[in-house]
Parts: sequence; C-alpha cells; structure tokens
Amino acid sequence: MSIIYIPRHPTSTKIRYFTTIPDSLKEKIPEKDWTKTINEINAIIDFSTRIDFLTVLAHVFIIPVCFMNNKKMEDNLYKYLKYKNMSMLKYGLYICHPVVSKYNELRIIIDDESYEF
Repeated sequence: MSIIYIPRHPTSTKIRYFTTIPDSLKEKIPEKDWTKTINEINAIIDFSTRIDFLTVLAHVFIIPVCFMNNKKMEDNLYKYLKYKNMSMLKYGLYICHPVVSKYNELRIIIDDESYEF
C-alpha cells in the first residue's frame, strides 16, 4: 500500500487540485476517469466556496452562516467521496477527504490489489 499526494494548484487563489494523472496511477485507472473525478472534486469545492449576494447579505446579519458554509462543503465532499471511493475500489484506489490535510493536498491511497464486485 502506498500514498500519492496531489498538491493544490499554486497559481490559483481557489482550492484546486491538479487534474493531470500521476505516472504511478497511469497503470491503475484510465486517465479520463481520473480527470473527471478530480474535476468533480474541484467543482464541489468551487461551488461551496462561491460567494454570492445572498451569502454576503447573510454574513452581515448572521455570522454563524460563515461556519455553516464550510460544514456544507465538507459534507458534500464526504458524500461524493463515499460514493466515488466505492467505484475506485476496482482500481485499488481510495481518495481521502481533503480536510485531512487542511485542503493543502489530496491524498490517494493505492492498494496493491483491485477488487471486483
């Protein structure tokens, strides 16, 4: 078992992870599936951290909403990764929730065996 770390994109001010597949995963998962998965993770984070007019208005009047947005993003990512990791088992991969590394990197655990259901 080994772990791969996918770093955040350094030129972005948002939380975005590199979508290019690492060389060590090219044999385990199709590049298309990998890119789609990372793009979906980036989209969930992007959507949850987007600030719109109603959010700004709510923050002015209700400070606790600030904390609820982060909780909502973490919950959405947890639900997505719970579902996605079931399909990643066939590749022998497990994607850790980014909160583990405080969103600095995305950890991918590689199992030497893949499982078929």
